[in-house]
Amino acid sequence: MKTQYYHFFYILFFSFINLSTHYDWGFYAHKQINYLATFTLPEPLFGFYKEHIHFIKNEAIAPDQRRRMLPNEDIKHYIDIDHWEKELPLDTLPKDLWEAVYKHSVWETTIQKEKVIDSFPFAQIQEIFEVDSSELSNQFRKAFYKHSDYHNFEIQDSFFLSNQKFQIIDNFSTYGIAPYNIEQSIHLLTKAFVEKDVYKIIKRSADLGHYLADIHVPLHTTSNYNGQLTNQKGIHSLWETQVPELFFENYNLFTGQASYSNDIKELVWQTVTESHQLVNKTLAAEMLTKAELKPEHIKCFEDRKNRTIWKYCDKFVEKYNSNINNAPEERLKDAIQTIGSIWLTCWVNAGQPDPKTFQKNSLENMNEIEFKKYELITTGSHSRS
Repeated sequence: MKTQYYHFFYILFFSFINLSTHYDWGFYAHKQINYLATFTLPEPLFGFYKEHIHFIKNEAIAPDQRRRMLPNEDIKHYIDIDHWEKELPLDTLPKDLWEAVYKHSVWETTIQKEKVIDSFPFAQIQEIFEVDSSELSNQFRKAFYKHSDYHNFEIQDSFFLSNQKFQIIDNFSTYGIAPYNIEQSIHLLTKAFVEKDVYKIIKRSADLGHYLADIHVPLHTTSNYNGQLTNQKGIHSLWETQVPELFFENYNLFTGQASYSNDIKELVWQTVTESHQLVNKTLAAEMLTKAELKPEHIKCFEDRKNRTIWKYCDKFVEKYNSNINNAPEERLKDAIQTIGSIWLTCWVNAGQPDPKTFQKNSLENMNEIEFKKYELITTGSHSRS
């Protein structure tokens, strides 16, 4: 009870001093979500995370920064559910990435005599080449896990079916692999706890927090991610930036304590489902707000950071938030709770190692750039001494 009281005090105090300044949703909200998720944790995990809270908070934006550098990072932040499922529930899309890629890829082969490349959808392979489906799937699964580097995702192996050589052309991941990537990130964090590696734990916790926060946003689960298909361009920024920017300091972000999840995969997919259920409502509320306001109250110019931007007017944002029943606040609050619960679950599944036994010398194994970045975030020091 005493521990819960202290956690409540920390959330209350730091909410007032940190949530009062307006920043862009992308960076600011991700940082605050990771920051506040720390206070949902029970001891002894809370003490460890609190010790490294500034690193976990500031590194929350690293996945977005990597999107500009790594070609396969972008697909980890979204999944276009409506490309694969026409309606809920999500009952046809495989929950394992290898199987999803396997079923939604193109199999390409060179006809040996004519030396012509021909392509076949997965559904035709078994019928045309009369191959055993279980043998085919097992062969593919082994090859997939052999090359399942989620930072450089691609299928590299060739397959021989009926003496015919095939190359797999991935036609799935371009539509996003967010929940699958989260499962891999959970595995990596659990492994870091087993290894008691401080740097890996805090780095992977920060990354995982970012990815989990992303799937709490409805527009990260649809191909119409910015309203470009319904003449509503800019709605992504409206949800993620303008609404929180205007109301963040009034948000009630108090959550309950993190809890262990018996089915972590189900929790992730349930989160995706809940977000996707809000897509139509998210779009409809924007259309309704346009109909309720005069044209001059819809879009406005604003000077920001030495440039003029064209955005939704504040009056529009206020009305939109009302029409959508404060949904951005609720999703953000759910994200804080979910992140804390999954961090806790990773630790429990690793055997609940005592943080006092964690290998702090693992910080010294970082390369020079990583170490300096860690020092600047946690201590403000510029030297390695």
